[in-house]
This record gives sequence, C-alpha cells and structure tokens, in this order.
Amino acid sequence: GGYSNSEIGVTGAALIMSGFVGAFCTGFVLDYSKAYRTVLKASYYLAFVSWIFFLSNCRPNQFGLFIASGALLGFFTLPTIPSTIVSTAECSYPIPEDASVGFLYIGANLMAIVMTFGGQVLLTYSSGGSPAPFFPFGYWVMSTLLLILVPITLFQGQYFRLEEDTTN
Repeated sequence: GGYSNSEIGVTGAALIMSGFVGAFCTGFVLDYSKAYRTVLKASYYLAFVSWIFFLSNCRPNQFGLFIASGALLGFFTLPTIPSTIVSTAECSYPIPEDASVGFLYIGANLMAIVMTFGGQVLLTYSSGGSPAPFFPFGYWVMSTLLLILVPITLFQGQYFRLEEDTTN
C-alpha cells in the first residue's frame, strides 16, 4: 500500500534472493537429516506465519518492515518447494520421480492460474479502512493457507525410496 514501483521491485528482489537462500539451506537439511515429513510440515507452517507477518506489513510509510517481511516471506516460502518435491518422490516411489513431480507441477501451475486471476479480482476491492491484513485479498490468502495446512498436518507418507536405499 502506497509504495513506488522501485520499492516494490526491491522488496520482490529481497523476497526472491532470501528465498533462494532458504531453499538452499532446506536442501542441505533434507539431505543431512532425511526428516522429510518434519521439514515439509515445518516449511509450510513457517510459510504460513511469514505470510501473516507480510500481510500485516502491507501498510504505507513502513518500507523497512515491508522489505524485511518480504525477505522473510521468501526465506520461509520458497523452501516449501524442495521439501514438497522430495516428499513427493519419496512417497510415490517406485513411480518415476519425473512422473510424480511432473504431475505435481501440472497441478501447481493450474492452481497458479486460479490464484493469479482470483487475487487480481480481490485486490481491486477496498479494505474499507480495515488495517492490514484485514482486507479481501488477505482473507483469501489466509483461508487458502489454512486449507493447505490441514492435509500437510495430517500427512504421514511413507519413505518408500529411502527404505529401499537403506535395505540395499
């Protein structure tokens, strides 16, 4: 709210760069610990909290907090990608990784289309003077993330690929 294009660009760059760092660190944690379910759940919960923090800082005249919350959003949201991919490959084994991850990407791209157009519509509605994150887009993001957390929390997938690797 109320930021210039260059300020939004800097925040986007901070989000992406910190996201690369977060995903890189997550890759090492996944490889070292083999705690795929735990890392998957932790990454989604941290992403949820960082979204709340980010949406709460979508206010004018708080550029420092806005950029910091964007960086934290990237750092905690992008790691959901490697943790989801590894969990998918582990739990769908012996189906080839390319096939299971390919279907995952197809679903993600279809959802991205819906989320992009839905988000654009919701961003046109006024907040009615409500403070961030209490505006239509914020409600939509929070409800979507809460719906995602239900199956993530209940997920108890078996590590088929890891089990085969350790027995051979």
